[in-house]
Amino acid sequence: MRAIAFIAVLFSCVAMGDTQMTAAQKKSAIAENAREAAKALDEYAVYTVLLEPMPQQKLEASEIEPYILLDKGWSAITENGVWTVGNSSSLYFRLEKGERPRRLLIQGSYFNGREPTRLYVNGELLSEAPLEDVTLDLPPGLDESTPMHIELQHLNPVAPSELKPNSRDTRKLKFKLKSIRVW
Repeated sequence: MRAIAFIAVLFSCVAMGDTQMTAAQKKSAIAENAREAAKALDEYAVYTVLLEPMPQQKLEASEIEPYILLDKGWSAITENGVWTVGNSSSLYFRLEKGERPRRLLIQGSYFNGREPTRLYVNGELLSEAPLEDVTLDLPPGLDESTPMHIELQHLNPVAPSELKPNSRDTRKLKFKLKSIRVW
């Protein structure tokens, strides 16, 4: 099954070569195809090979799509950020060959009050603090040989409709990722 999904994503990449799509549209379509294939297999890390390596500069949320594969627990990316949905949200990306990152910058804002968020990198708890503007030291030994997996765990996500009865937004929101940097 994994091979079939990979071939489907690869075929879509080749098929896009004959279209009138811009490079940005192709990158976005490849990322979306990778997400869809990974959802079917529930093995996102396998598909990071289709992503471009994470650059060392700060990326706004609207710029992350060719570099970061949003796993479960995210809403749609907008120009000013991407909301976490539910108690847990995770993402994957890959590093440039030879890169050994030491720091992680996360910037964002909270819905319905600031609170600590557990942040894991490749399964290791790195922080349990609010993430509005935080720079963290990454665990030693990270390199391009393994996809990077970041997981955020939230204590009290809440739907806007729970706070305002006239709201139709039933997503359980907590943190809006606005920018990220790994270097």
